[in-house]
Amino acid sequence: MRSISTVLGSLQKNFIEPSSRVEDVEIRHKSRLLNAFLISMIVVFMFVDGTYLLSLPGYRPPWYGYGFMVGACLLNRGGLYRAAAFLTLAMFPAVILVNVISGTASSPVSALYYLVPGLVLAGILLSLRATALFAILEIAVIALMPLMAPGQFPHFNQVVGPVFTMTITSVLVLVSQWSRRTMERDRQEFMRDTEEKYRNIVENAIDGVFQSTAEGRFISVNPAMARMYGYASPEEMIRAVTDISSQLHVHPEARTMLLKRMADGEKIMGFESQHYRRDGSTIWTSVNVQAVRDANGKVLYYEGMIEDISSRKEAEMDRLEAQQALQQAETLYRTLVERTSIVVYRDLPDGSATPLYISPQIEGLLGYSAQEWVSDSRFWKTVVHPDDIERVLAGVKQNLSEKTKASIEYRMRARDGTWRWVHDETVVVRDQAGVPQFVHGVLLDITERRQAEERLLQFRQVMDESYDAIFLIDPETSGYIDFNRSACEQLGYNREELGQLGVVDVAQHITS
Repeated sequence: MRSISTVLGSLQKNFIEPSSRVEDVEIRHKSRLLNAFLISMIVVFMFVDGTYLLSLPGYRPPWYGYGFMVGACLLNRGGLYRAAAFLTLAMFPAVILVNVISGTASSPVSALYYLVPGLVLAGILLSLRATALFAILEIAVIALMPLMAPGQFPHFNQVVGPVFTMTITSVLVLVSQWSRRTMERDRQEFMRDTEEKYRNIVENAIDGVFQSTAEGRFISVNPAMARMYGYASPEEMIRAVTDISSQLHVHPEARTMLLKRMADGEKIMGFESQHYRRDGSTIWTSVNVQAVRDANGKVLYYEGMIEDISSRKEAEMDRLEAQQALQQAETLYRTLVERTSIVVYRDLPDGSATPLYISPQIEGLLGYSAQEWVSDSRFWKTVVHPDDIERVLAGVKQNLSEKTKASIEYRMRARDGTWRWVHDETVVVRDQAGVPQFVHGVLLDITERRQAEERLLQFRQVMDESYDAIFLIDPETSGYIDFNRSACEQLGYNREELGQLGVVDVAQHITS
């Protein structure tokens, strides 16, 4: 299969492709068609004439026809397309007229119809005006055949059919050619308009647009790209940058990697890298680029768009540094918190105190792990004393509406079933707009203090219910620390008066 493709490719290159001197795209296309037609005709006629030579004694091939075709091939291969086209078209009337006038044609009238393919070929190879002239000449020749060959055409009505056929064919060919010409003109106008719009878009684009070679030179850049790199104009940038890898890329291996990926057929989107500007400063860029290939897959050039993302990169770096600083602060904060005996926590400002974090000291206080505490948003409510829960929830909501610290004391059930008193102090952390971000709080175990207060209250009740006068005296100052109601009644003082006296004062009062 490969050998057949190689042979066909060699034949096309050596016999079909037009001369390199022909630069006009349309002429090259027509030249290619003419070569293909001539070679096909030579092969067909050689086969037909060979068959006739073997089967018909006395058959004489029209060697002059081969002369026309070979001569046209040589002219076309030499870059003389128009001469080759006229020689090819002249072959049809020349061969047919020679056969008709010489009397070698078995049916002279039928032979005239073979002029039709020549007219169709003229519609392909010639311009509209040249085709019309060729059609007029062929019709005139057919009409004059009774005068040029009266022996074969004794009556004028013999050429009416061929003249009519040639006239109809001429009209169809000319209309078709005019239609193709009009369509081509419209297509070219559309392409010009599209190209102009594309050029305006490229010229006025905010981002850079470029075309570059694989060797590292720019084919074209738009004004935005020239400004991006600090050049006064696209022309200046194209002249100045002779090696994109070394002159623009801070890391030249980045372009090498891009070329390798595109060689594998990849279309690059959003590739970020650092580039040098004309003054030596650097910018961050994001590029979308693809390889443009010919019909055989060979890379012709690269085209793409490039965006200056330096501001975005700086913002990303600032944000990354801020995140790192925040993480470091968070780590330091947790380290300090987890080394204290106080329980520190953080809740969402949602009115339900959904826990975000609680320090490990909660396990020492109540016996529950920090994971248990934060994994269930309702867990903390189940351990608050039923008599305290409504007061605690009301305090949570009130705290969100105020901008001062809040504190509350309540009971919580430990894992072992005992009740622990805690002092809960919170502050709502808000952003610059005053919107709550989270609630920061601390829990302090005050169970022993509350128990001491309860014992003191019980002692106070016992003192106040006693009928005996009971005093608590400071041994250093001989002043009263505390006394009961019976002491006031028996000595005749109210509580405020007795509290200002000492043991000596009362003794003097009694003895007097």
